[in-house]
Parts: sequence; C-alpha cells; structure tokens
Amino acid sequence: MRKLTQILKFKRLYSSESFTNSFRILAEESLVSWLDDSSKQPKIDYLIVDVREPADYTTAHIKTAINIPSTVMLGNNAPSFFGSLLAQQLLHPINNEFRIPKNLVFHCQLSLIRGPNSAARLIQLLDEEKRRRQRTAPDSVKELEPTDIYVLDGGFKGWSKAFAGIRPELIEGIGKK
Repeated sequence: MRKLTQILKFKRLYSSESFTNSFRILAEESLVSWLDDSSKQPKIDYLIVDVREPADYTTAHIKTAINIPSTVMLGNNAPSFFGSLLAQQLLHPINNEFRIPKNLVFHCQLSLIRGPNSAARLIQLLDEEKRRRQRTAPDSVKELEPTDIYVLDGGFKGWSKAFAGIRPELIEGIGKK
C-alpha cells in the first residue's frame, strides 16, 4: 500500500501541465538496450545523469553516468546552472555549437523524488532559456532541444537489484553495489 501511495503522489506531482514538455519514465530494459547498442554514443545520443550525492555515485553508478547532485540541479540560478552543465559535459560540442544529448535520463536512489524533481527542473530551465533566446538569439534555440527527457524506473536501487548479479559490467564505481 505504501508503494501505491508513493506512485499516486508521484503521478500527481509530475503530471502537471505547467511545463510545455514533460518527462517520461524509462524502463531499465530500454536503457540497457542503449548501453548495449554500439551505434549509440554516450553523451551524444544519450546521457545518464545520476543526481545522488557524490559519495553514493563514487561508490557505484550506472555505466557511463555522470554525477550532478540534485542540490545543483535544483538551484535557482539558470545561467550558472547551464554553466555547470557545460562543465559537467551535459552539453557537448558539435560544429562549435553546444547541443544537449538526444536523450537525457535522470535517476536518484529510487527515482521517486530527486530524479523526477531534477528532470522537471531541467525542463523548466530549458523552457525559460528558450524563451530568453527567442528574444535575443533565435537561431540558438534549437541547441536546447533534446529528443526526450526520462526518469529511470526504479532508480539506482532497482538497477542494481536487476543487474548487479547478471550484468555487473553495467555498474561502475569503487564499491559496485
């Protein structure tokens, strides 16, 4: 019953139409297929953003994931936020322009609060930045348009439970949970 309550709360929080875009839930199997597909390049075709604290990330994380803690993701300053995205390689250069990867996947430990909040915050910041650029530099708006923004179903805990024993190469870090 507790899990059902969490799911209902999650749906109520993130089904808002306050964003022009929204994120979707990504099944673990879909992410595995991206990781296994040699034609897809991490940080270009997709980017996995682990929003847990750095100590948790260092201990164990999903293969190719980068760490941007939720405290950074949920900050209020959009210009410094995008600067930190550049520094963390969330934006990548193509023909001397910065573009967001085609698919962004956010997760925290359970993907119930920090992961969804971070995905929703990114959508909000992208919308704000698009509006700003439409006024000042309309040609640069396209670089802010990823194909899809996802939250990983089950978070790192679900991922670890599903793959630690059968596909340990999908988990990196010093402690590999």
